[in-house]
Amino acid sequence: MSTGTHEYESDPGHWLVMLTLLYFIPSIIAFSRHHHNRTAIRRLNAVLGWSVLGWIAAFVWALVSFRRGRATRAPAAPESLGRVPECAAARLLTDRVHPDLTI
Repeated sequence: MSTGTHEYESDPGHWLVMLTLLYFIPSIIAFSRHHHNRTAIRRLNAVLGWSVLGWIAAFVWALVSFRRGRATRAPAAPESLGRVPECAAARLLTDRVHPDLTI
């Protein structure tokens, strides 16, 4: 029977550090992704992270990063071109538009 410590045991400080990192995962994700609301996410995580709902809300908010008014749709290719690669479609459009511009 051994009275020494086992290599699998760790001190309470190790667990405290691990739990603190786990607690602040939403804030860490928000700051690493340069989320535009990272300060608000950090505050939510710090104040309400102790509750499961507050932590989940901060976590989901850190993962979702959209900005209103910033997204634009790409213009659709004319239907007459069908499914062709973009470079081929650009050449076809250039061939159609170029003669009209030289007049």
